[in-house]
Amino acid sequence: MSRLVHRVTQRGLAALALAPGRGRKPAYAAAERQQILDPLQQTPERTNDQRATWSLTLLQRRLRAHGLPQVSRATIHKTVRGAGSGWQRSRTWCPTGTARRQRQAGVVSVTDPEAERKKG
Repeated sequence: MSRLVHRVTQRGLAALALAPGRGRKPAYAAAERQQILDPLQQTPERTNDQRATWSLTLLQRRLRAHGLPQVSRATIHKTVRGAGSGWQRSRTWCPTGTARRQRQAGVVSVTDPEAERKKG
């Protein structure tokens, strides 16, 4: 306590601010955070992943297989939010109003004609 009083006497109220370098260090560097964000620019592989859009679990599985063996869903979520994206709101990799459906003749693309009206 006396060290704090001495610092306040010397520096004023600036002595109460935390010194730089304190606190928990980021677990992943900028390159690793970019590695988390890169797959979101592509669509999942339908044959392997069996999904049309990314989920946290699917992204975690992909990242763990490709160089980030310890990454958690919470870290992925924080990284995506920190990059300025909301997980549900900015799913730009999933086009609105279109869907791929399996039919007897094969996979077809189905478009909702009222998609623009519903979005607006």
